[in-house]
Order: sequence, then structure tokens, then C-alpha cells
Amino acid sequence: MAWEDQGRQEHGWFGNGTSGNEPLKATRDLAMKIGVSALAQLPASQRQVFGSWLHGRGLNQLQTVLPAWTAGARLSPGAFQDAFFGPYSSGAEAAQQVGVHLAGADAHGDHDAAWKAAGRSFAEFVKDVRPEVMNRIMLIAAQHADMHDSSRESL
Repeated sequence: MAWEDQGRQEHGWFGNGTSGNEPLKATRDLAMKIGVSALAQLPASQRQVFGSWLHGRGLNQLQTVLPAWTAGARLSPGAFQDAFFGPYSSGAEAAQQVGVHLAGADAHGDHDAAWKAAGRSFAEFVKDVRPEVMNRIMLIAAQHADMHDSSRESL
């Protein structure tokens, strides 16, 4: 496994070399942390399907929707569902909690706690949503993110 995939810097240290006071970014690394955290919390019956999705297109989809869900954390639950879930209702509350945890990271400065809590909420989202519907929900959220957020880097 390459050092980048382990969360290490080139010289072997973990982390990105920045202080905890910098804004949390919607990077591939953050999406992977949240996805792997969720995967570990799923029942065995769901791990293989979710792991395949995450390894396939899921990681890119998750990275795309994280800033949008974080921005949507301040919406009412109904508005969040309308914006990001379209006709689907399963998982909207858990997905909004992912955004709430990430939005709170900058206020509290505890990024590790934020992505761990976001992973727990994302696991709840995955438990609530059938696999074939999850791709549709992620596409709706990605379209919303493309329409309303020109900068995906900053949460």
C-alpha cells in the first residue's frame, strides 16, 4: 500500500501537516475515512455490497456530496430531503446528520471527532437505503452540488 493511501506524508508522518484550526476539506481522504468508518459499523450482510459500491463509484460520489450535505445541514429536514433526495425519503435524516457533524468540525476544531461521527451517521444512511436507490440519491445530491456549489473543496 502506498504511503499516500495510508494517510501518511512522504516523510512518514500521519496527517496532512496542518493544524486542527484549518477548515475541513472535502478531499478524497476525508470521503475514504467516512466511508471506511461507515463500512466498519455495518452488519456483515451489508458490508460486501457497500464495500463494492465504495470501491467503485461511491468514493467519488461521496466526495462530491459531502460539501452539499454540509451546506444543507442548516436546512429544515423537509427542505433537505427535497433538495438532496427528490422522491426518496429513506436516509435523509441520517445524511443531514453527516453534514451537521462536518459543519460543526470547524466550529469546534475537532476534525477527528467530526469524521468519526459523520461515519456513524453515514452508516445509518446506508442501513436505511437500498443499494439500488443509494446511487440515485447520490446522483440527485451530486446534481444539486454542481448547481449550487462551484467550489467542492471547502466544507
